[in-house]
Amino acid sequence: MREGEEMTMRNRSYWNNYQWARLLVLTVFLASACGRGEEKPLTITVNGKEVSRAAAEVVNNQVMVPLGFLEEHFQVKAGWSESRQEAPVYYSGKVAVLMYHHVMDKPNKDEIISTAQFEKQMELLKTNGFHVIGLKEYAAFKVEGAPVPDNAVLITFDDGYESFYKKAFPILQKYGYPAVNFIIVATADHLDITGVPKLTWDQMRELKASGVDFMSHTYALHAYGFVNEKGKKKPLTTGHLYLPGYGRQETDEEYAERVTEDLMLAEKRLREELGNTISALSFPYGAHHEELLAVTRKLGIRLLFTIQSGLTLRDEPAAMRINAGRSVVSPDEVIERLKRAGGLPLTITIDGVQEEYSVVRMGAGDSGPLIPLREFCRRHQVEIHWNKQAKKVELFTRQMVTESRT
Repeated sequence: MREGEEMTMRNRSYWNNYQWARLLVLTVFLASACGRGEEKPLTITVNGKEVSRAAAEVVNNQVMVPLGFLEEHFQVKAGWSESRQEAPVYYSGKVAVLMYHHVMDKPNKDEIISTAQFEKQMELLKTNGFHVIGLKEYAAFKVEGAPVPDNAVLITFDDGYESFYKKAFPILQKYGYPAVNFIIVATADHLDITGVPKLTWDQMRELKASGVDFMSHTYALHAYGFVNEKGKKKPLTTGHLYLPGYGRQETDEEYAERVTEDLMLAEKRLREELGNTISALSFPYGAHHEELLAVTRKLGIRLLFTIQSGLTLRDEPAAMRINAGRSVVSPDEVIERLKRAGGLPLTITIDGVQEEYSVVRMGAGDSGPLIPLREFCRRHQVEIHWNKQAKKVELFTRQMVTESRT
């Protein structure tokens, strides 16, 4: 056996054994602490030439541009009109995916919602005209092109805490709401793992019979791992792990094999224990890249969820979510955020065809409505590169991309 083959087998064995699950107790959870330095101006280039940013704005790390920018640089005819609705329609053809984690009567962290707050949110969803849908309805919307109700909401939990069974589910049941819980599957297989109590398979079977779906938050990749000899860490789902015995990182093939085996094991256990027929994955820490997306495509996992904030459209590869599970945010604030999430009630047309955007905002002065640039680019075959740190957007039209590759 060659040295490389021997290493791959050792590595595979390591990540698949029982100690792999125990790595979870060493998880270093992502902390979001962003300092504010001097504000950099936004720079936009089209086919290598810097252009006027023309009232463009960055909102929630998303570049928003006025329709005039699209007309000037992409030779399209863009228009807008007010949408008139008699009923309280906050958004249509989109889903607000709410994200929660842990529920406590008296939260000891900002990231944990109180039982009373959660119940109030559920009440306000009903009294404010929101329509809670289940995973099957959401899957039909994303995969089959089926419609969803106006003001559609999907309730999701991450991590599979036992508090979902004891605190959240009785409230969901009271209002007749379905929900999805993305579990770290290894914690159900190995209940001796220390930490906050997690759901058991028996509890999940009981809840599944009452309208709750349990999906994958990976088998045991909800942790950080070393990616170089200096001790730098990245999520196990996206980092090429450093192999100290060999003085190098995983190859692309080794990375894909490791992640594939984990996701396959998670799906296998969910099928065995719960009879799952739908596959869905919530990315730990929301981290994902093209290599990981390629693995999910290969495995046929078509319902993907991030932690990026916003409403979810049908044609987005991974769902955005709205973090509703923080005790420092009141239920009324969460509901008001949902009402505003779709932006202005405007109809956008490009070359005479109506297009749905996750959010529409009115720009400064007389610039008119702003729409998400990335969503326009995805639909109109414009290649986009967004450097968040440098606040620089590079755009390449289809003709330019074709010429550069020939």
